Amino acid sequence: LSGGEGDDILVANTGAEARNLKYFAGNGHWYELIRVESGWSSAVADAENRTVAGQPGYLVTITSAAEQEFINRSFGDLPYTWGGATDMAQEGTWKWVAGPEAGTVFYVTGAPIQAGFSAWDSTYAEPNNVAGGENHLQLGWGGASNTWNDIGPYYDANGFTTQFALI
Repeated sequence: LSGGEGDDILVANTGAEARNLKYFAGNGHWYELIRVESGWSSAVADAENRTVAGQPGYLVTITSAAEQEFINRSFGDLPYTWGGATDMAQEGTWKWVAGPEAGTVFYVTGAPIQAGFSAWDSTYAEPNNVAGGENHLQLGWGGASNTWNDIGPYYDANGFTTQFALI
């Protein structure tokens, strides 16, 4: 697989429909938006079961403003999708759960300096755990594709983005 930034590529998926993948030159990864209502745990498992060129996918980990902008531009304003982070192990300590970043802390609530990129919605002081048990990353909060929210397992999102780090 090769391409320039934002290039679409359709990959035949032995017996299934073709897939629309997007390439981000900033990290050399490919992305695929999956439009299906699902819970966070189901999205994590579904992303891991998807493959491209024999490589497994994972629920998207957005580690820079450039990557966030690329995803927004590539997939439009699909609100309420899942991202690959949680603070289930320790409330307020957000870690990526998949891909090369798995286990990496990128945000700690209240810390004056953060370890990584985040795009929490500041209007509602996200992540705020307002309903209790809001331990999963939701992208496209409030219909704005570039803002994040913490939300609980009771919610079915409109989809998720699978990321592929092809070597």
